[in-house]
Amino acid sequence: GWPLACATAIATLDSIRFKQLAARSRDAGGRFLDLLRGELAGARGFIEARGAGMMIGVELRDGALGNGVARAMLAAGYVVLTGGMHGETLTFTPALTIDEELLPAVVHTLRAILDAAPSA
Repeated sequence: GWPLACATAIATLDSIRFKQLAARSRDAGGRFLDLLRGELAGARGFIEARGAGMMIGVELRDGALGNGVARAMLAAGYVVLTGGMHGETLTFTPALTIDEELLPAVVHTLRAILDAAPSA
């Protein structure tokens, strides 16, 4: 293979192993998921939060709400993509090295946006 690409791949794998990013993803992702579930319980349009590691989805009642919330999160400074058949799922994929102290602000912003959303 191409030497530069091989060196880059090896450096990436070394970083994942030496910084224990797989374990960090599992642990931090679990805490992020618990935070989302706790904070969003009872929020307007919230169905469920699920995920593996730091790949987390927040299912909302429909795609219109999902797209509106994604736009509002972007306006608040957070990049959130939509997924699901109709855009009803918000997808969170923060960096594996994110400072966990930043996550509660994301969740609080999401809750405030959902609380301000129109009822179905």
